[in-house]
Amino acid sequence: MKKILIAAGGTGGHLYPGLATAQSLAREGWKVLFIVRQQDAARKVLDAEDFPYVEIPMRGMPRSAYGWFQFLTRLFSSFKLCLNIVSDFKPDIVIGMGGYLSVPTILAAFIKRRPRLIHESNVILGLSNQLCRFLGAKLLRGLPGTGGELIGTPIRQVLWEPRNLTDSKRTLGFDPQWPVLLVFGGSQGARGINLQIPAILKDLSTRYPHHLQVIHISGQDSKAIEENYGNQPLAAKVFPYFEKMEELYGAADLVLCRAGGSTLSELCALKKPAILVPYPNATHDHQTENARVLEKAGSAVIVSENNIQQKVPALLEKLLLGENSQEKLSLMKDGYQRLNMPHPSQTIQKLTLTIKNLS
Repeated sequence: MKKILIAAGGTGGHLYPGLATAQSLAREGWKVLFIVRQQDAARKVLDAEDFPYVEIPMRGMPRSAYGWFQFLTRLFSSFKLCLNIVSDFKPDIVIGMGGYLSVPTILAAFIKRRPRLIHESNVILGLSNQLCRFLGAKLLRGLPGTGGELIGTPIRQVLWEPRNLTDSKRTLGFDPQWPVLLVFGGSQGARGINLQIPAILKDLSTRYPHHLQVIHISGQDSKAIEENYGNQPLAAKVFPYFEKMEELYGAADLVLCRAGGSTLSELCALKKPAILVPYPNATHDHQTENARVLEKAGSAVIVSENNIQQKVPALLEKLLLGENSQEKLSLMKDGYQRLNMPHPSQTIQKLTLTIKNLS
């Protein structure tokens, strides 16, 4: 039986591509073991999927001198644990899905001379993956960038299966004849979006009563957002979290969201027109670089968080409420063809083939 060790936890952008990879290999009889951080939210997902995991004390990069001492201590402890895991589990290949968990895992694989692979879902190669590449890990890319092989980012099959827009709207209780806007932030934060979008939609709904419908994934701000949407002439559904994102994507005419690598892979797979608001505190502003890929293709419009109030109202009128809005959305959908990204089914095939060839 072939074995694979996957370092994938922390944010959903690292976990879910790793999970899609694990599911594909498990169906072919591979034994899978995950590396996650201590108290990682990923544990609940992996428990539900019945994938075993080991927790390590690794944390992200520090911001203080004392933090560096803690970081190095945890890095050393994590490396020792990973070394023992690789020795005991004896994986045929080790893969890191990006983020700091990859470093001690790939380092242990390097010491034990195990084949190693890393996946980068963003345009800009993160520091962890830069270090892992220095350790001889083969690089696979989710978005176009310098070096490595472009294969796309693995996403769960339910997220790229086609859905009927009209039926999806009815399932969620929306009127199929009016547009639906899907708003969400992502694992790194949506507060800058949450604080501004409800007021914008309230103003638009007074000029276009009952013509605008919204789904808003709010995170921890759900109560305040529900109150902000209250007593408005628009249909709004607010969820702190929604497990079956495929249902929400299926009902959306337009998406307003962050620009993480995994999110953009989902948009590409579903060909959803988007207004992208890059997370302003992302390392090296990598979300803006991600968003430019879709903007260049004509599939998305970039709006900085500071310019939401100035630009989003006009964009929503143009893309959702104007006379030719459907034509404009169709042109944005067509833009995805210019990206020449692999279909998600091809992504999984290429990834599993690469894993098999290296193992």
